[in-house]
Amino acid sequence: MKKTTPGTVLEEDTGSSPETLAGQGVTDTVEADVTAGGDGGAAVTTKTAVPEADSVTDRDTPVDATPVAAATPVADPQPPVDATPAAGSDRAGTGRSRRLLRGGVAALAVLLIVATVFAVVFGWKLHDRNRVDDAARGAEATAQTYAVTLTSIDAQHIDENFTDVLNGATGDFKDMYSQSSTQLKALLVQNKAVSKGRVVNASILSASENQVVVMLFVDQEVTNSASPDPRIDRSRILMTMQRVGGKWLAAKVEMV
Repeated sequence: MKKTTPGTVLEEDTGSSPETLAGQGVTDTVEADVTAGGDGGAAVTTKTAVPEADSVTDRDTPVDATPVAAATPVADPQPPVDATPAAGSDRAGTGRSRRLLRGGVAALAVLLIVATVFAVVFGWKLHDRNRVDDAARGAEATAQTYAVTLTSIDAQHIDENFTDVLNGATGDFKDMYSQSSTQLKALLVQNKAVSKGRVVNASILSASENQVVVMLFVDQEVTNSASPDPRIDRSRILMTMQRVGGKWLAAKVEMV
């Protein structure tokens, strides 16, 4: 320790510079005033560095003040993706999708139109076919009834029989039968002829809404004054039926 004149303040060298103490984590200093009586009351101030317990753990362990370099990011080995071609591909894909959608809608519209036309045509044909079938069935039933009327005659009811035949006829056949009725009546009455007809079978040869051709197979049981014992005459009659005023009438009768 150095002696100084009164009023001089000495700093005790602790062997460490302020930078070193700062590097070791020194935070507090303790000042002690020592009064030296022998030198006329000179004041000596001693500064002692006290290490902070929480900051300094081991003085003998050197502190590596070298800054740690930040980790260098690893580059992605894949090359960067160019967004421009992808955007173009997206636009191209969108355009194709729209064209496909428009094409699909157009194709669907065409299919709907075709299906509608087909349904209308098929429905009309089916309706027309049903009407023709109904006409054919009605004409066939009427032809069978008329064939029985035409082949069933009793000399005792000749006028009634002829009236029934003429009521079921039309056109050329009605005219021909009406013209020959006078001679035919006399012949039937003279021979006391009696006949009863029965339709064995019938089939439709052609049909439309207003005209139907029917083939009829008829068995006719005949008796007269010359042959009192009944005999069976089998006939095939081709009958053309026409719709007149909502009724089916025989327009043509042929023995085949």
